[in-house]
Parts: sequence; C-alpha cells; structure tokens
Amino acid sequence: MLRSVYLAITPCLFTLFSFAQQSKRPVKCGTDAVLQKAFQKNPAAKKAYQQSEKLLSQQMVGLYNNKFTSRAQAVINVPVVFHIVLSNQSIISDATILQQLDVLNNDYSGLNADSVNIPAAFKPLFGKSGIHFCLAQQTPDGEPTTGIDRVVSSTSSVFAPGDPVKHGVNGGADSWDTKKYLNLWITTIPGGILGYSSIPGTNLLPANEDGVVISYLTLPGVSSGAYNLGRTAVHEVGHYFRLLHIWGDDNGTCSGSDFPGTPLLDDTPNQADASFGCPSTTKTDACSPAAPGILYQDYMDYTDDACMALFTNAQVTRMEAAVTLFRPELAVSNVCTPPVLLNRNIIAKKIIYPVSNICTSSFQPVVLIKNIGNTTVTSLTITAVVDGGATTSTTNWTGSLPSLSQASITLNNVTGTTNGNHQLTVYTSLPNGLSDENVNNDTAKSNFVFPAIVQSPLKEGFENNVFPPAGWAVSNPDNDITWERTSTAAKSGLASALMANFDYVSNDQRDLLITPIFPVQNVDSTFLTFQLAAATYTDPGTIGNPFDTLEILITADCGASFTSVYKKWGSSLITRADKVNGLQTSFVPSTDEWRKDSIYLSPYLTGANNIQVVFKNTTNFENNIYLDDINLYNIVINPILKEKGLLITPNPFNSSFFVQHYPDAKTLKAIDVYNSLGQLISQRNFAAGTASDNIEINLSNKQTGIYYVKIFYTDKTVTQKILKTNY
Repeated sequence: MLRSVYLAITPCLFTLFSFAQQSKRPVKCGTDAVLQKAFQKNPAAKKAYQQSEKLLSQQMVGLYNNKFTSRAQAVINVPVVFHIVLSNQSIISDATILQQLDVLNNDYSGLNADSVNIPAAFKPLFGKSGIHFCLAQQTPDGEPTTGIDRVVSSTSSVFAPGDPVKHGVNGGADSWDTKKYLNLWITTIPGGILGYSSIPGTNLLPANEDGVVISYLTLPGVSSGAYNLGRTAVHEVGHYFRLLHIWGDDNGTCSGSDFPGTPLLDDTPNQADASFGCPSTTKTDACSPAAPGILYQDYMDYTDDACMALFTNAQVTRMEAAVTLFRPELAVSNVCTPPVLLNRNIIAKKIIYPVSNICTSSFQPVVLIKNIGNTTVTSLTITAVVDGGATTSTTNWTGSLPSLSQASITLNNVTGTTNGNHQLTVYTSLPNGLSDENVNNDTAKSNFVFPAIVQSPLKEGFENNVFPPAGWAVSNPDNDITWERTSTAAKSGLASALMANFDYVSNDQRDLLITPIFPVQNVDSTFLTFQLAAATYTDPGTIGNPFDTLEILITADCGASFTSVYKKWGSSLITRADKVNGLQTSFVPSTDEWRKDSIYLSPYLTGANNIQVVFKNTTNFENNIYLDDINLYNIVINPILKEKGLLITPNPFNSSFFVQHYPDAKTLKAIDVYNSLGQLISQRNFAAGTASDNIEINLSNKQTGIYYVKIFYTDKTVTQKILKTNY
C-alpha cells in the first residue's frame, strides 16, 4: 500500500505529536496537518483524494436534483456496535451507551431540543437527515448481541493507522464487518485528544480499521468538561460520512471550503478557522466580517458541546450521498434485527494453541468453540488436520454446552509433525450426533512452525532464495507487510532480511523473525551478533514521535514467555550517514551504513536448555530496517581452566602461548618469563583490574627449550614450566 494511507483517516481531534506541541490554542482535530503530511509523502495521493471528491460531488448534485433516491424519502438505518476498551468497565454503563445513541439519533434527525438556539438567520439551513442509528442485535457470526462489546484492557488509542485499540491481538477489540456495522470504539486517548474517524471513499485504510474512535470522557454525563454531551461522536460520525471541517482547513486564508467540489450547494458561511468555547452573540471573522457571521453552532466546528446544534441541508445531502456512493452495504444491513437461532449451530471461534511455535513433534491443539444453537450440546466431533491431511486427529468430546455458551477444548494428540512451517485446520461436526445446520462457521485455522534444533554456531546471511530460511519462522498477525528477503542491500554477500516500514501503512503492528531452536545447555557463554541498517522518515530527534522499533527477545519455552534483551528506536537505532534529518524516500543502505550490534545472552539463560531468538519489528510507518550476518554462538571453557582458574596453553608451544584465567584476572599484576638459566626474557605489567582473561605471550624470536612463567597476583605468585619447540 502507499504511504498516502493517512488520507484515509481524518483523526479529528487528532494531532501529530509535534503539531500538538507547537499549537498555542486547544487542538481538537489535525485534519489538514495529516492530509498535508500524506500529500508530502506521496503526491499521487492528493490526486486520488480529489478524484473521489469529484465522484461525491456528482452524487450530491444527483440527490439534490432528485435524480437518485429522494432525500425526503430516504431512511438509512445504520447498525452500530460500541466496542468499549477500558480496564475499568464500570465507568461506562449500558445506559450511558443508550444515551449516546439517543444523541446521535436526535442530532442527525434534527430532533435535538437545543435546535431552538439556532439563530434566526441560520434556521433555513437546518438540515434533518434520514440517517438513523440502531444498536446491532446480531454479531457477524449470527450470535445475539446487545450491540455493546466490552473488552477489559489497558490498551489505549494511538489515533493512527494500526491503532491497537482496533485489534484484539494488541489488547483492543477487533472490528465487526465494517461493511455492515458502524464500529465505534470507546477508550482512553492520550494527550487530551477526543477522537478520530476514518473517511470513506479512499480505500487506503485497512477495511478492518474503518470506523470511529472516541474518548470515553466525551460520552454524555461521564465528565464535567465542555465536551460531555456526546457530540464528539456526532462530529466524528460526520467525518465517517465524509463531512469536512466547516472552515475547510485552510489556515485562515478564506480559500478553503467544506464543499470543495460543489460550491453551488455550499450553504455554510465561509469561515477562517475553528471556533472554541461557546460565543453568546453573533461571531464574525475575516472570511465572514458581517452579520450573521459564521455558523459556529455547526457540529463540524470545535465549539463546546452545549453550543452545537445543527448540520446544514447541504451537509445532510453530502452525508447521504456518501452513504449511497461509499457505504451502500451499510444502508441495507439487517444486523439490527435479532438472529434466528438454529437448533444445532456450533462455531469454531479460534485456535488457542498452537498459534506460533511448537517444540515437539506431538502436540495437543486447544480450540475455542461456541454453541449458538438453541439446544444444549452434549457431544461433538472435533477434527484437527495438519497441512490438508498430512496429519489428522479426531476428538469425540462429551460434556454440556448450553445455548450461547462457549468453551475451550483440548483435543487429542496430533503426532508425527515434521520440522518446518505448517497450517492447522480444526473443524467441528455432529453436534449431539446430528448434522450441524450451519457448516459455514465450523472451521478455524492457524499457522505454526516446528523448528529444528541447530548446532552452534548458527550463521545466517539470507543468501538462499528460500525465505524464511530452513528452521526459521515469520509471525505476521495482520497478514500485511512482514519480514522478507531482499537483494537490494546487504552487508556481505547478495541479500539481507528487510522490514519495509516505509510502505507499512499501519501503526503499532508487530512482526517477528524467529530463529530455529538453539541449544545452550552446558555452555559457558552465549553471544548474538548481527549487522543492522535502519533509517527514519521523521527527524529522529522529534520528541514524542512514535518510531519503528527493533526489539530482540529470547524464549526458552517455545514462545510461552519472552525476555527482552535489546530494544532500540529512533536515533538509537538508525545507521544512515545523515543522522539529523529523516529520510523521506525508501531507505536502501550503502555499504558504510551498517552497524554490527552484539548481545551477551548468558545472563538471561539461567536454567535454559534451548532457546529461540526473536527479532521483533514494531512499525510506526517510518522507514526500512535491514538485518544481515546473524551469528548466534556458544563458548565452552576448558574444564581444566574452570577447575583450576588458570591455564597456560598450548604446552608445548611453537611461537606464542596464552595465559587464561577463569572467571577473571582482576588480581593479576604481572607475567614474567625466564629461560632455563634464570634470565628474564619477557615481562608484562598490568594496572589493577585491567588485565584480560586471555593474554598472549609471543616468544617467536626465542630459542627452543624450557621456560618458566612466573605469574604475580596481589595475594600470591604462581610458577609453571613450559616447553618451546620448533614444530
């Protein structure tokens, strides 16, 4: 996808971090700043955006002239699912959600009681849409629902593509079918931001992130602030239906418009900038200097909730045209009607295990199933299939699963799994010994890897065309851009591993590159070294900017738990020659833009027999990261050295010998070497605590024969005899 994905979102009440810091007044929406950044990254995006605006304008004119469905007759029922992602769910009651729904319906239909506050000059503009909001009564799987989906989580919004609040894997709530539901996430948003929305018609934001996010503090009655009447949702849903800010985001030039393609239908007064607070009288500005002034009562302005009162007729036309053009399936969705339960209907909701690695050839899958039939299920057949039939296991489950209940079931062993990448398919059948009446939801799938155990050292330069290399694995939860082999850059050889974050439009998505199983039992030290090349798109010194992050984890239990041993981002990660400014093209490193990083792993390996190393990329749509020449190796210390603490080797020697200490040589003061006549022929002195644990003594210019090595410590002296030979 293009870097212009930011066009697909209007993080209303969103600011880029630097934008927020520079602002001298309250900032509720950074639409123009976001759009300009997207245009800068990909100028073609601006053309695509303008083209979609032309299509919308044509649709608006058609509606206005009654060439399409009459606006007066149109009733558009919009199913809403509220995803509440909060650690303390008691903050938001179901009654509060119903109040928010009432605010949406009253404001969009023009039934809001405070419409009496609309100035007389603007009353002819008062628009009343046919858009009606209803709570969803069935899930995408056909289960009954209240339309309120609660997820207990401390995850908060990052108000950008890849927002973790929209993904269950990141602690958020997965969207429901975005063509049939208006997904509205309620959560915490840092920095005082109130909310943001996707904009339809651009097809740049992933479909599973389409919807609206608002701060829970904006719901009716939850807080005591100026935005506590539920009109943040009204504003954001306006963006969801393609409304723009009333002042046109033109930085006060009076040249912008919230109807850029249909000036003849534009009924909002020209306005210089956003309004704040709640003016008590007519308000004029440079764009509308005379009465009746600007329409600060419009829902698409920034005034306090108590000051907002209307959409205009043209805004209503624009929203209804956007539904017809960009969200036609939403208008005919039937999920606000209760589902009809079948007698026997079992869903295989998801595979709980395995979802990444297994460490033995035999494993027991765990699957989550749900009974959405109207009868209790007491028996069920569950079949597990690996790679389309290479390995199969059947479990005949018995128990009691009442209607609308779910359970995690551990299946019988799957055996004979070979090393490599695999797909597990689990499907259910024969509930209560009879056929399932809906077989379309009986199957769940997951990918996993059974890595081979490799010997030390493990060296990988990605020269082989197969990726991931044999025994390695890639985890790509969002099925988007992930680790890949590239021949466009390498520290050595012809290839390297690449995370193309420059093209990865999502934020906060994690992709893993996982080594084979590596033995560390009965070794003295384990080291990891690798070559790295990285750059940012944004100035790496920008405070508060969410940068791409490379983290290295180790797991000693096949992915059940992880330990972080390395984590870098921004200026600590990058290797490009110019480290001051970001690189606003896709980064391809030159030969001098690589850095060798190394990690001493032994302190993290207590009690471990085998480990895997995980290279974890967290994307924030910055720039590329490359890896090459990965080297994972063990060091085993001579057992005699470990026992005695001192070893002189080799003995006999030819030109040099080594004085080795274990565990260290902190008390070493000097090493003298004498010939058989007692003459001093070599002397090395060491300051306290500076001696290496492995010291070379070179006697290549001395005769063969017997020598005596005298080693001085702070508390003792040791003398050993060695033999120099000519072979």
